[in-house]
Amino acid sequence: HWVIDEEGGSFALNLAGCAACLAAEPLGPDDGGFNIEGAALAGDSLALGLRSPLDKGQALVLLVSRGAAGGHIEQVVRLPLDGAGIRDMIPFRGGYLLVAGPAADADTPHSLWYLSRLDAPPERLPVALPTSTEGIWPVDDHRLRYVVDGDGEPNACNTPGSWADIEIPEVQPSRK
Repeated sequence: HWVIDEEGGSFALNLAGCAACLAAEPLGPDDGGFNIEGAALAGDSLALGLRSPLDKGQALVLLVSRGAAGGHIEQVVRLPLDGAGIRDMIPFRGGYLLVAGPAADADTPHSLWYLSRLDAPPERLPVALPTSTEGIWPVDDHRLRYVVDGDGEPNACNTPGSWADIEIPEVQPSRK
């Protein structure tokens, strides 16, 4: 597993700091295998949000060192996201927005969560996201754009590819 840092360099991700990740490494993505789908800077570390594996029903965020010592897991953060994995993760309003969805593809709506800090309890936001929501980005401080994957192939995705904007509810700013 290779990760690209902001200078365009790369480093190998050492999974030794995450037992659930090591156990999932030989599995396929729809079988609970190791699958990174979100990434954001977190101070001097890189936060990697995992779609899978889940650890006892909780989503995982790996805080990984960057730079010369890049690739070592500094901390594993477990998040109760109603049994879902992380489909995207972006910095927002001093914290992070997360898209959560099933670890294996399923016809299940996705949810939007806010973390004021990575070690804070996640707050589920009252926003409905369609099945197969894969990416988000802020349009401005009050609206969010999401993208739904879909390739037009029969039976490949239950929701066709699309994008739309939604209002983002107020969230609490990060408290340090």
